[in-house]
Amino acid sequence: MNLILVRHARPLKLSVEEGRADPSLDDEGADQALRLAAALSWLGVDALYASPLKRAIETAAPTASSTGLEVTIEEDLLELDSRMGTYAPDDMLDAESTLAKAYFSGDWSGISAESPEQFVERIRACLDGIVERHRGQTVAAFTHGGVISAWVASVVGAEQFPISWFLSDYGNMSRFQTQGSHKTRIVSLNERPLDHWA
Repeated sequence: MNLILVRHARPLKLSVEEGRADPSLDDEGADQALRLAAALSWLGVDALYASPLKRAIETAAPTASSTGLEVTIEEDLLELDSRMGTYAPDDMLDAESTLAKAYFSGDWSGISAESPEQFVERIRACLDGIVERHRGQTVAAFTHGGVISAWVASVVGAEQFPISWFLSDYGNMSRFQTQGSHKTRIVSLNERPLDHWA
């Protein structure tokens, strides 16, 4: 089957006093979501999945509208830092922040209840399950940079998983031909939707 992993489009910066930060898309992100919808409609998709966070759901919405497909919310597509009370786009991330330090050190104790190994295993099991349910089809999953990085790490057999080793840009997609994490061909990584797909 064909698996398309989409990093959500660019969101707003948000901090909350309680609970997790769950920002919506900014204006640039809304435009990226429309470009993705054109590309995915051109490629042809049979099913749509999304993380339960707003930035993933809102990125998927134009594709759902253009294809007539419903979006299945998948809890296990959540990002590793989804319990944090602050979210900032990549270019606004403070290099001294807890999140930035975790990305580069591999010490996730301040941002996640999971270890890197547990995170990779969660993502592998989630996406392997989607693959099993949609054999012979094309599926787009709207998710997060860390999730995509974890899947790629699993596919290439990376022994260690520093989250910073591969990070998709907002609103970009990575495509795979796969029978599961151990039988996968990488078609593209961090592919920007092109104008000719519109």
